[in-house]
Amino acid sequence: MDIYQPKVIKAIPVKGKGQAAQLLGKSTSLPAGFHFIVDRRTLEPIQDAFDFLLAESVSPIGKPQLRNQENTSKANAEDLVDLLLYANSIRVPLTDFTEELIQGYADSMSETISPQTQKVYSDATILKRVSTAKRSLEYLQNQGRLKNRIDVRRVLVKGEPKLVFAPRVKLPKAPAVDALVKHIPPALIEEMAAILGRMPSEEGNGLSRDRLLFTYLANTGCRISEGLAGSCSDLPLWQIGKQDPLTACFIKVKAKGGHQRNVRLPIWLLEELDLYIKNERAAAVANLSPDQAHDRIFVNHEHAHRAAGSPLSAANFRKIFRRAALKAAERVGSQTVPSPHSCRHSFALFNYAAEKLNGNPDPGKTVQALLGHRDKTTTDKIYLNASVVLEEALSEADQSHLTKLLSERGL
Repeated sequence: MDIYQPKVIKAIPVKGKGQAAQLLGKSTSLPAGFHFIVDRRTLEPIQDAFDFLLAESVSPIGKPQLRNQENTSKANAEDLVDLLLYANSIRVPLTDFTEELIQGYADSMSETISPQTQKVYSDATILKRVSTAKRSLEYLQNQGRLKNRIDVRRVLVKGEPKLVFAPRVKLPKAPAVDALVKHIPPALIEEMAAILGRMPSEEGNGLSRDRLLFTYLANTGCRISEGLAGSCSDLPLWQIGKQDPLTACFIKVKAKGGHQRNVRLPIWLLEELDLYIKNERAAAVANLSPDQAHDRIFVNHEHAHRAAGSPLSAANFRKIFRRAALKAAERVGSQTVPSPHSCRHSFALFNYAAEKLNGNPDPGKTVQALLGHRDKTTTDKIYLNASVVLEEALSEADQSHLTKLLSERGL
């Protein structure tokens, strides 16, 4: 008999009083967008998985809210579903897991065909899923729910002592940080920009939203979730005409983890956003009913097949971005096919390298502020080595891009 038949469920927002205010008896205390797991047979939460995901993703202080972005909550739940399916296949509940069974789970993925790629799971996927599995089992152990205690040992990780749960589990070697940090070459940026359309201030046919959002991500370092969460009321439009277009202002965005951070926004880009809001966006939201009204900047086009004027989704823009990236890569003969997050890496790497070229003895501190990293070691860990690699391989176009960046900032 099956132990688990897991299924991911997303908590939904509840409006008003006296309405059906619960989902599976839990949603009144759950933030919208929190993903958890139920058993398909009963539609009741699988308690061990639910408790871990709650502790992992929901802040218990004040009104419950997500600690991170909704897609992170969903990814954690999906990883845990994979572990539950493995546990079901070997007929062992999570509470009976051992270090050997974690190893078996890791090994099973190297022999399993992914339904998405039709290839065996990549090393990165195995590392990510085993990491989620280990965190969930460590949580259960700390709660006294594991039947067999799993070892926790202090080991050296990159020269620093660290407590590691299930340290004997052998996993694929993590890729070098440099391999994970991908900037978009300037030639590819220019080609993608041309494919995505025009800017709001440029004359011509076609819509400007996709080009504008691409430009926004590349010039602010925002994650796509941060860019799409931006509201018109967040923009200091009153500064237009009062500030030099080559200077910048700062806006607040909702960052990873739910906290707010300041983002540096060039005045020239603020002017472009203003034109988009007054024209293309205004036409798109004109027919929304009062209860559909919202303040998001980037919206579905006026003539969209579905939900015209509604906030643009990350999934929709990723599809648009990938189509443009594939076409641009083919045109310029590039092996690089970037994602929207590559815009953030490009922004960080070019600013890091520009600060170094300008003689800043601690470029990580500047980039830390621009990216909103709470800990500077995060910035240095991710971008310091990568920036060195970047500088060593800078093309003439890259050098020209850096020179332009420095001159625009008055450095």
